[in-house]
Amino acid sequence: MATGKVKKEMKMKRIPFGTETELSRLLEHCPGCGVSRRQEHEYGCPLECCPSCHGCLLHCDCLVLPLVDEMKITAAIARSMSLGKVTQLLKSSPLLERGLLENGAMKWIMDHQPVELMQEWDRIAEQAIVEIKRDGLEIYPSQEL
Repeated sequence: MATGKVKKEMKMKRIPFGTETELSRLLEHCPGCGVSRRQEHEYGCPLECCPSCHGCLLHCDCLVLPLVDEMKITAAIARSMSLGKVTQLLKSSPLLERGLLENGAMKWIMDHQPVELMQEWDRIAEQAIVEIKRDGLEIYPSQEL
């Protein structure tokens, strides 16, 4: 995951399609969500760039958008989730780092609450915590105040 270089308190505007990368400037419509140039991507578009790190918005942990935009993106991601997608995400990110994709998965879990998924998540998270402790790493690194 990309690490945000902007303070979490600072909120930034979304980047309209066609202004974020060289490739997007050559296209008339976003291949991910279909919007035209200079329009904001549809919420949850997999090709939208983060205004802070310029990586994929769904995969970074910058969280610099206004809360209402983050919530709309989270809801759009949750609508596109399935048990298979959430299970796959849990296996690749057992502690569910804080990013929009993980937030969408968590919303899906909270909306559907499949018992087998909650049990699988608990099992994977416990295993990850054991491995992290075995390697002498902190689960949640202390933050400077």
